[in-house]
Amino acid sequence: MKTERAPISSAMDRRRFLVGTGLTVAGMALTLRSRAQAQTLDAPAAAAPNDLSSWQNVRAQFAISPDHINMSGFFLASHPRPVREAIDQYRRALDDDPFAVVEKEEFGSRLRVERAVAEYLGGKPEEVA
Repeated sequence: MKTERAPISSAMDRRRFLVGTGLTVAGMALTLRSRAQAQTLDAPAAAAPNDLSSWQNVRAQFAISPDHINMSGFFLASHPRPVREAIDQYRRALDDDPFAVVEKEEFGSRLRVERAVAEYLGGKPEEVA
């Protein structure tokens, strides 16, 4: 039994699709690289941590290369400056006194979370699992 292939449309064949896609991707990469370089030159040196009034200020919060477009889909993400500072502060606290940090997190944070959840749900902290 011989199977016949459907005729390839002259409007869209594989070769034209691949060439068109390749050219589109290359053009986008060049455009984005040029924009990233321009933004790097125009970006404020040290935007205030809460100044989110422009993309340049938001972008300046991240310590990632302007040559790279991160498309990780939140798998592993770069953190903005305030988050990096909080992580650094937590890491220093762990280095300084790990037992106290764990003790505080083990008991203090759980109670705060239980209270917040209970308040949100309209229950009592002891009812939160």
